[in-house]
Amino acid sequence: MENFNWTQYLIILSGAIFGALCIMPYTFQLNKDKLAEAPMSLPKLALISAIQGIIVFAIVTFLGLNATNAIGLSITSTSDALVQAIILGVIATVLLISIEVFIFQPHLPEALKDTKHTIPFWKRFLAIFYGGISEEVLTRLFLVSGLTWLLMQITQANMNEVIGFAIIISAILFGVLHLPATASITPITPLIIVRAIALNAIIGLLCGWLFWQYGFATAVIAHLSADVVLHLMTPPLLKQLENRHQKASIKLV
Repeated sequence: MENFNWTQYLIILSGAIFGALCIMPYTFQLNKDKLAEAPMSLPKLALISAIQGIIVFAIVTFLGLNATNAIGLSITSTSDALVQAIILGVIATVLLISIEVFIFQPHLPEALKDTKHTIPFWKRFLAIFYGGISEEVLTRLFLVSGLTWLLMQITQANMNEVIGFAIIISAILFGVLHLPATASITPITPLIIVRAIALNAIIGLLCGWLFWQYGFATAVIAHLSADVVLHLMTPPLLKQLENRHQKASIKLV
């Protein structure tokens, strides 16, 4: 505790709470039918969610930062590493979108295909801060560093010998954590589970590796870059391609 950096803690915690608040309009949009039947008003639900988010992130940020320091990983990163993180984040997202479009999308229910098309731009914009900051605090700062520290205590191995396993486990959990949001749109099937884990693991593995090699800041930047492409640039592009396909089909008929 003597070497604990409270300034870093407050900065990371503030970012995580900001992200948790930013995701609310997006989440409420996805769950608007269920919220219409909720026993309390939307402002009360938002207040309860905000309080829960503050408590959860206050705890996981503290534990994650302690674990990160204990295993010897860095929070800050060099400018060159941050630029590399942006490039890798975009490349990984292009791969993710390609797999989604050509492998999973033909087999997805219509409700899931149209989700991002119907969500306003400003809500998708705010959502990127939750993915890039809050999710990274949960899955990389807390899970990767925490699991690595725990494995080091159990196996008496050094950090480099066990962190790869921790990164893989956290990437899988990262995908699983997206299933509740998907469940609000469509029933969960084996295909949906495989899709959630496979697609999110691409970003999860990349961010875990960047955290290990270059510091936590690179994981955040890579995830933010990925979500900019995924949430802001891809939906209108896919919608445009879909409209062109429909027009072509009409002409053929």
